[in-house]
Amino acid sequence: MCDKKNSVLFTETECLVLYPDFKLLDESQVLLKIPRQNNMYSFDLKNVVPSRDLTCLFAKATIDESNLWHRRLGHINFKTMNKLVRGNLVRGLPSKLFENDHTCVAYQKGKQHKASFVTDDFSRFSWVFFLATKDETLEILKNFIIGIENQSGHKVKIIRSDNGTEFKNRIMNEFCEIKGIRREFSVARTPQQNGVAERKNKTLIEAARTMLVDSKLPTTFWAEAVNTACYVQNRVLVIKPHNKTPYELFLGRKPALNFMRPFGCLVTILNTLYHLGTRPNWMFDIDTLSMSMNYQPVFAENQTNGNAGTKANIDAGQAKMSAVPGL
Repeated sequence: MCDKKNSVLFTETECLVLYPDFKLLDESQVLLKIPRQNNMYSFDLKNVVPSRDLTCLFAKATIDESNLWHRRLGHINFKTMNKLVRGNLVRGLPSKLFENDHTCVAYQKGKQHKASFVTDDFSRFSWVFFLATKDETLEILKNFIIGIENQSGHKVKIIRSDNGTEFKNRIMNEFCEIKGIRREFSVARTPQQNGVAERKNKTLIEAARTMLVDSKLPTTFWAEAVNTACYVQNRVLVIKPHNKTPYELFLGRKPALNFMRPFGCLVTILNTLYHLGTRPNWMFDIDTLSMSMNYQPVFAENQTNGNAGTKANIDAGQAKMSAVPGL
């Protein structure tokens, strides 16, 4: 029928064969176009950029697979995960719809609220720094501004912060004046004016707490958890006005997620102490091994005295031999 230039339309209840001169009234109603090759209409979901809600074309992930990617991506909500898939916003994420079975106890615990990072105002890309004391803020912030300007090729124009003394002091004012950076401070005791920072702080803390609960690691790994949460969210959160991730907005390319692993998973440490193709000398040299162990060899030889076979000598020999590992 198609070879005769007719159009064929399949619906839920019937199949319609239309005249060759049939034309679509509105191209915006087309969700997907599949080319015909070798007398077949075939496509690969991994190479398709979906339009709007093509949920019917995506297979559903199993509960185990959904929970695994939920953990890999720092316990982000499943709605965000499916938004990444539908919008083709990242690389390496399976083209499947993830389902939430509400069995992630760590996620529920991490959402319990309790009471220094930097965020780019345009892309919402974030960086976190860990301070022993607040007086470290100035030097870290100065180094960050210089470094990010060199890497991005853009100048920092405005810094928004609260009225903390770590941001509001003479040295910081002089630095911003030299760099031509404008300062904007929120009104004292009004955290709602610092809404973006407050929400980001809440999101990072919740994600870090969730990962620690899930991995059963102590709070001594708090900095690692926060750092991981920031790394993941830069690659998975979707900025509404642009429908892109912070990573793509800031760096101009889609992030890859196929290498992600759950926080706290077991790993095997690769020994890079020795060059490739070589090993420590003691693996090949028995003398080097003996010297490293302070081993005193015991020589077996014919005894000429009459006490050679006495129990005392035998015990003494066994004592010497027992000092050798494995003997």
